[in-house]
Amino acid sequence: MQPPPDHEDTLQRARIPSTRDADPAPDLESTIAVRRSRTATSPAPIGARLSAPPPPSTLAPPQGPALSSLDRVRIGHETVVLAVPVRIGRNPGRPRIPTAMVRMRVPSPELGISADHLEIRQTGSAIVIRDLDSTNGSLGHLPGRAPRRLARGESMAVPMGTVLDLGEGVEVEVLGPAASPGDPAGTSA
Repeated sequence: MQPPPDHEDTLQRARIPSTRDADPAPDLESTIAVRRSRTATSPAPIGARLSAPPPPSTLAPPQGPALSSLDRVRIGHETVVLAVPVRIGRNPGRPRIPTAMVRMRVPSPELGISADHLEIRQTGSAIVIRDLDSTNGSLGHLPGRAPRRLARGESMAVPMGTVLDLGEGVEVEVLGPAASPGDPAGTSA
């Protein structure tokens, strides 16, 4: 006799006796998800933990970079610290997956700047810019290099001092970290 086929996940619903001829709607409170191992021929016992919770010491929140080490960007006359990603555009929308993000609206009377045009984020010590499939793109002026147009959807790391031209006179400048009290040049790490 062969063992029954092994299914990766199985849903089991408790049968509830019915006084009516038709089956009742499934009772979702009695639905149990059971994970079978590849070699097991029977489900885990009802109510059994499928994995142990991590020890409390491993649940500490991750530590990000200190606020003083975060780079900044200047958009028009406003400076923003890159503690969270910054989405720039004519009318930047919310991301599909809710996440912390700064949305910066820039003027575009000629509609040359897309609603969602560019995203800037700090990943470790790198500043990463990403074109959000904008219609007219962005022109990057990286220090010591010829100007370069970003392709639709392209991402690239940029150094401090990069100026991004979104069109219609809107520029985004990548700045270093804010100056600490003993560092007036703003070159602290």
